[in-house]
Amino acid sequence: GFVVGEPGSGKTMLLGEFARRAMEAHPELVVAGGACNAYAGVGDPYLPFVEILRLLVGDPCAYVLAGRMVDKASGMGYRDYVREHIFAPAGMKESGFFHMAEVRENVAEGVDPILDQAGNVTGWKKNIYSYPPIGTPDGGAHVTAADLGRFLRAVQAGKLLSSESTHLFLTPHALYRQRETWRMMYGPGLWFYVENDGRIVFYEKDGENAGVSGLIRYYPAQDISVTILCNMESAAWDPAWRVHDLLIAGAFDD
Repeated sequence: GFVVGEPGSGKTMLLGEFARRAMEAHPELVVAGGACNAYAGVGDPYLPFVEILRLLVGDPCAYVLAGRMVDKASGMGYRDYVREHIFAPAGMKESGFFHMAEVRENVAEGVDPILDQAGNVTGWKKNIYSYPPIGTPDGGAHVTAADLGRFLRAVQAGKLLSSESTHLFLTPHALYRQRETWRMMYGPGLWFYVENDGRIVFYEKDGENAGVSGLIRYYPAQDISVTILCNMESAAWDPAWRVHDLLIAGAFDD
């Protein structure tokens, strides 16, 4: 439903109080909100929805604030909390928060090509100045492909979240983009490839930054997970879609 009224009539306060009481009554409820800007351009009526999507699926500031909330609520450091309550129960023994000054086996260095105006590679640059020296809540834990698979299986099995939150996490909620034969939808953390008939082809979490890109993708009908980690920006997408085409064509069927 909608709440309507004149400016200054208390709509925002009413919604805030409603959300507060709803979260008290239903601890698993996720509430997200955004604000309008009445004085800017044509696109700004959609600003609340943009802010909500950023909050749910990827604004770095939101992740930093979430990390601070973990610090306060748990009484332990963010990294220690992740090690104890996520890495350990998921069996992610090779993952951690490793300092850039350390040399560690199996930790790849991130690089990206230096291109001339014609697009030719003239050299390579490391990503060591693109991140803090050790991982923060908005990204920075080191993981292996195998450990990402273990993480996803732990989430699916309900080892890391309550049953209600697990269902919420693994369910598409918001339409992001409509294609001709399918639609891209988001949940609280994942995006979903959904056919127009409602069938979920896959869901995934992906990301990229200077000197790194990767994804973990799950195909429910085939019960197959695909994990790709690259030490170059934007390097994961082409192999991911090649694997997708092979999988949909039945190349991995028994």
